[in-house]
Amino acid sequence: MQKSCYKPNLFFPAITLLLLLGIPLYLHTFSSPFIFDGVTYIEENASIRNLKDLGAIFRFWPTRFITFLSFAINYYFHKTEVFGYHLVNLSLHLGTAILVFWFILLLFSTPKINDRDTVGNSRLIAFLSALIFVCHPIQTQAVTYIYQRTSSLAGLFYLLTLCFYLKARLLYNKTLVFYLFYIASLITTLLGMFTKETVFTLPFLILLLEIYFLKKEGRLTLKYVLPFLLLLVVIPLTLILTKTVYFKAQGILADKNIPLQPRYYFLTQFKVFITYIRLLFIPINQNLDYDYPISKSLFEIPTFISLVLLFIILITTLRLYSRYPLISFGILWFFLSLLPESSLITLNDVINEHRLYLPMVGFSLFLITSLYHLLRDNLRLFIVLIAILLVFYSSLTYFRNIIWKDELTLWSDTVEKSPNKARPYNGRGTAYSKKGQYEKAIADFTKALEINPKYISVYNNRGDAFSKKEEYEKAIADFTEALKVDPEHASTYYNRGTIYAKKAEYEKAIADFTEALKINPRDEETLNNRGATYAQKGQYDKAISDFTEGLKIKPEDITLYINRGAAYSKKAEYEKAISDFNKILTLDPKYPDAYYNLANIYLIKKEYGKAEEYVEKLKDLGYKVNPEFIESLRKPR
Repeated sequence: MQKSCYKPNLFFPAITLLLLLGIPLYLHTFSSPFIFDGVTYIEENASIRNLKDLGAIFRFWPTRFITFLSFAINYYFHKTEVFGYHLVNLSLHLGTAILVFWFILLLFSTPKINDRDTVGNSRLIAFLSALIFVCHPIQTQAVTYIYQRTSSLAGLFYLLTLCFYLKARLLYNKTLVFYLFYIASLITTLLGMFTKETVFTLPFLILLLEIYFLKKEGRLTLKYVLPFLLLLVVIPLTLILTKTVYFKAQGILADKNIPLQPRYYFLTQFKVFITYIRLLFIPINQNLDYDYPISKSLFEIPTFISLVLLFIILITTLRLYSRYPLISFGILWFFLSLLPESSLITLNDVINEHRLYLPMVGFSLFLITSLYHLLRDNLRLFIVLIAILLVFYSSLTYFRNIIWKDELTLWSDTVEKSPNKARPYNGRGTAYSKKGQYEKAIADFTKALEINPKYISVYNNRGDAFSKKEEYEKAIADFTEALKVDPEHASTYYNRGTIYAKKAEYEKAIADFTEALKINPRDEETLNNRGATYAQKGQYDKAISDFTEGLKIKPEDITLYINRGAAYSKKAEYEKAISDFNKILTLDPKYPDAYYNLANIYLIKKEYGKAEEYVEKLKDLGYKVNPEFIESLRKPR
């Protein structure tokens, strides 16, 4: 058995220091709102609202079931309060950093590394690598951007698998402990496969571990790797069986009207790799939404130079294999973990910073090990240089997170860095709209449409801003224009239907709500609005049916209960109405409309004592009650 390169009495203080550095860098982000896909996939996602309905969570995105299950758990406890989501994201990030520390320590216990000169400072190298991982500013997009838990959770399972696998392989006697660690590594691989599709590379990383660190006397043992290679079928098989498109369109991040051919995406990735490398070393001018130039030929000068540089890096990496295996392995980790999102699979965006979350492990190992080898004869200088780097990276992380404090600061920063791209203007316009600054919002939406005249989300958002200003005809014109671009856009039908309802054009409103529900039958807001429109027309049975369907999707929606209760009241089904209003009071004991409606029903039922009881509760809550209503209770009975 190889000697251990870490001691428990040093391991836990190191973890404590990791936490003490990592937590302050992100504490001020805990009020940062849902951004981008967080709105679509969390805040507005009906599939995660019922934790008991695992089938709905799985069907929403089968290959990310574990990730969306984590969002469903968050929703169960926190609804749409962002604090709980940020707490989980930061915990995952810190947990992954601890695993980076453990993983690198385990590498130093392998036969290839155990007798090298670096092993004497293994704890220092592992700890500093984990510090770089936790404090690097490029990680902000994967941690502060709530939806990108996909990246950090995948990273957690990735590192857990590798740590369990190495623990098993370093136990040369096939004891029970060996089998426990080995089986645990298979389980975490399987779980990882359902967090994010990038975990597909994990079996190949395990193969690299065998090649670099575990083979004996030049002989490669594949029997331990084979089960992981067999697990490669999990993602494609899931996609086939569930008929899911790999890497489904990414919500409002997606700009479907700008198609990118696969060969152009692939060619552009040569430049993107170089940009990623630059961001790792010098993470300045970070951008939520890059306006990145697309390569259309290999022989464009920036593309060709990037390819040559990548070729030189890879050749150098292979040449470093024998003498500096940790450095070589770190570089290969970087490239391998990026491949699923930076190769032939065409995604909506050619570059995103959160894609560097897992590659950061390889970079951290490469950076610290390289500097150690360069300065091993002067450890004091090595420590000083790393300290400067940590202060530099931590400062950038802290200030980058300030930009994430709200949507307006984030999108203003993005507009400044991508002034010729439509999406940042759409994002900032939405932020202005939420603040009631509709003129500024409309100006940004109009600018976005000048850049991309077929941007559906912008038509919807500008239409909504016009609606808030009660310029209904302009709003309808925008929604109609959006439907010309995409006749299958559910939210556009919903938005136009809402305007028609405000204009009392109920038949048109119902027609639009019905079209929206054909496309997205699980949208409780559309069901609520169609139900309310039916109620306006006096069609209470249809209204009650819609409200009931909505409550199946969102069982604790007070608006649906209040509307259904009102519809029951109109039908004189008072007991059912009372049940709905009482349900509201179990959800929110201070909800005034429920007390008022209950008082009104009991007045109609001539149960004056109960009616007066609810009126008194309204008064206790500080609400004024119509004097005529109070007088009606005091009339002779």
